Amino acid sequence: WGASSSAWARDCGESSASIAEKLSQVQEMVKLRLRAMEDEQQRQWSHVQRALSEQANTMRDAAERAVKRQLDVELARMREDVRDMAARNLDSACSELRSLHTATDQLSA
Repeated sequence: WGASSSAWARDCGESSASIAEKLSQVQEMVKLRLRAMEDEQQRQWSHVQRALSEQANTMRDAAERAVKRQLDVELARMREDVRDMAARNLDSACSELRSLHTATDQLSA
């Protein structure tokens, strides 16, 4: 019984060492997998950030182009309004000038 008990203890000791080694290997494998998952998550997050940044730039550019187009339309309308107003003022001034010439000619005669 004593001999078998020491053999059993020795087998348990070897078995415990073997289990401890396997447990250590499993822990190391889990650490490596977690690290790989964290790295992949970081790569994906970087990709999402780049995609969002590109999308924001695209949206900003589109908004700027839309605003510029609208401003160009408004500026063209304002130019046309100014031209029309200047033409009306010129016509009015010419009409008044003709009236003054006529009045001057009548006074001179």
